[in-house]
Amino acid sequence: MQTGYEVVKKMLQDGATFDGLFAVNDETAIGAMKALKEAGKRIPQDVAVIGFGDNPICEIVEPALSSIRQPGFEMGQIAAQLFIKQAVFVDKKEEYETEIKILKTTLVARASSVR
Repeated sequence: MQTGYEVVKKMLQDGATFDGLFAVNDETAIGAMKALKEAGKRIPQDVAVIGFGDNPICEIVEPALSSIRQPGFEMGQIAAQLFIKQAVFVDKKEEYETEIKILKTTLVARASSVR
């Protein structure tokens, strides 16, 4: 939260103008929202804000934070499967070919980005 707050505060002090902000995670977005509010910016009318992770805190902050929901449980399962598969290749001294898995995310639109 502190990093989001400090970065956005500095951007505003430096005269940056923007009408939307997508943060690396929900905590960073919440810190950014604090800096925006202190600067007199209205969320979402002046600056829309979206986080990443869909932490339960998103529904508690004001305005409620829009966020990208990721399938964390499924991500953990796939990561474990890939790790085990790679370990088998290493044990056999075989070359492991990197795999890329793309999981579906969902935008959970809440008050911080709905205009």
